[in-house]
Formats: sequence, C-alpha cells, structure tokens
Amino acid sequence: MADREILGRMTMDELRVLIGTKMPANDLAPFTGESLAKVFVLDGPVQGKLVEQILEQEGIPFLLQSHRDTAYDGLFIPTRGWGMVITREQDAAQALKTIEAVLAAEHQGEEPKEQEDEE
Repeated sequence: MADREILGRMTMDELRVLIGTKMPANDLAPFTGESLAKVFVLDGPVQGKLVEQILEQEGIPFLLQSHRDTAYDGLFIPTRGWGMVITREQDAAQALKTIEAVLAAEHQGEEPKEQEDEE
C-alpha cells in the first residue's frame, strides 16, 4: 500500500473499538489524542508478526488491527486484507519506508540494508 490514510485523532474508547481489543490504557496512551494514520495492509498473520518485529526494533509505536472475524470465517480478508498497521501520523512515513524496505528484501531473499537517516 503506497498511500497512507489519515484516521484523525481518537479517544481511548474509540481506539479500543477500532482495534477490537481490550488493550491496557498504558499501551494505548501514546496514541490517544494523536492524529493516526493507516500505513500498511497486511496479507496474513506471518506478515503481521514480521512487521510487528520490524517496528518494535525501530522503536516506532504502532497498533495492529486484525480484520479476522470468526463469525464470518474470514469473509472480509480477501477485500480488506488480514489486517492493517496504524501509527501516529508523525511516524507514518518512516514506518511505511521501513516496512517496505524489509519486505522487499525478504521477497528477494536478502538481508535488509541499513537505512540512513535523512534528517
């Protein structure tokens, strides 16, 4: 996904509804009141774990929202993807760049190259 989608500012309750989980308030605190962006659509749980490891390693705060719905047995996954990565808007460009670099290297069977800071 090349274009990110801005989700806007959300309260703690709105975040819990969005990601469909009862995360502790401490885990959601960095995102409350911040402008959020959907930065990447995940293909499946394996890619979700990889992206989770990448972003944790880079120190980028993120949320993963799964589109898996047991009531409909994954009916929406082909059109919406397995899930999505949500970050603060200020971190969105760096998160997307990092995810795409690692996934491209993984697809080619290479180790990802270290990225130089552009700042």
